[in-house]
Amino acid sequence: NMRMFALEDESENPHIEISAIHDERGFRRVREKLAGMYDLGMHEPNIQVVAADLDGDRMLTLRHAVHRGRKLDPKTLEDVVWHIHNLWGHKVKLDEEPA
Repeated sequence: NMRMFALEDESENPHIEISAIHDERGFRRVREKLAGMYDLGMHEPNIQVVAADLDGDRMLTLRHAVHRGRKLDPKTLEDVVWHIHNLWGHKVKLDEEPA
């Protein structure tokens, strides 16, 4: 039989905790942890183009869909806007909104 379990390895804790095991009570938690490994919102920011003013000042408007309250770090946000501006060649605005 294959038994699964979930581990919690937080940097601020000196030990690893087994947070769920594959039994009646822990199965759902193990399943949620496993599914979270494949949730792109947990690993990569969801940034989409929502508008481009092609007839005016050509400003590109982007939206970061904030996943589980995880906003972009201010430095990361600045870097993303800088890189997209270099590619687009015109003003870029990035808004953060709850997903």
